[in-house]
Amino acid sequence: MTALDVSGLSVAYGRTEVLHTVDLSAGSGAWVGLIGPNGAGKSTLLKAIAGLVEHTGSIAVQGRPSTEMSRRERARLVAYVPQNPVAPPDMSVLDYVLMGRTPYIPYLGVEGADDMDAARRVLHQLDLVRLGHRALGSLSGGEFQRAVLGRALAQGGSILLLDEPTNALDVGRQAEVLELVHHLRVTNGLTVIGAMHDLTLAAQFADHVVLLRDGRVAARGPARDVITEEQVMANYGARVRVLEHPEGGVVVAPSRHRGWS
Repeated sequence: MTALDVSGLSVAYGRTEVLHTVDLSAGSGAWVGLIGPNGAGKSTLLKAIAGLVEHTGSIAVQGRPSTEMSRRERARLVAYVPQNPVAPPDMSVLDYVLMGRTPYIPYLGVEGADDMDAARRVLHQLDLVRLGHRALGSLSGGEFQRAVLGRALAQGGSILLLDEPTNALDVGRQAEVLELVHHLRVTNGLTVIGAMHDLTLAAQFADHVVLLRDGRVAARGPARDVITEEQVMANYGARVRVLEHPEGGVVVAPSRHRGWS
């Protein structure tokens, strides 16, 4: 079953078009990695899918056109994690995760027992119970990222949009967060659409990658077919070596330019 179908999507900021007739589809439970140089349109594409920016073209979620959904209905199906989440530093982890239940709470209402149960289940799933009453500002980078994922999971959606989920994390925490997302994808049946800066991580975790450049799809397919030395040079202007990883997949290593002294 197709969880997400994007067809002919274009987005303009003022008179500047930043996405040009982009097509993208994702099957239920798939992980699609969005790659491309800075300014390629990855973040804008995620925002359009989440309903945060105006666009032309069509987006269907679980076979239903997004134009037929209210904002609250869409938020119950699609959760979006921005690249740089803004959160009140004094808010507790539990209260922050509870904010993910907003699409289920009536206007001027308060969270109920079902919302508290959903938030507590997420805390257990992400090993955040012991941090539930900690202030967000006291968390490490990896702990905060888990809290951000918790808020998204509390929405109960089947599609998770991630914009550079490992931004500003060290190597160990990057792998930890992505392994967690992979686990959640398998156990919760999530479909993941993630913009990823690190090509090696994209190749290791995504089933399928879409390479954007200047707001257009430059290539798409399995990682080893798209993340090649030729494609990286053509679209990033970077010299790299693409090597086989001993555990499967590929690794992208920078290649030094030895012509300079």
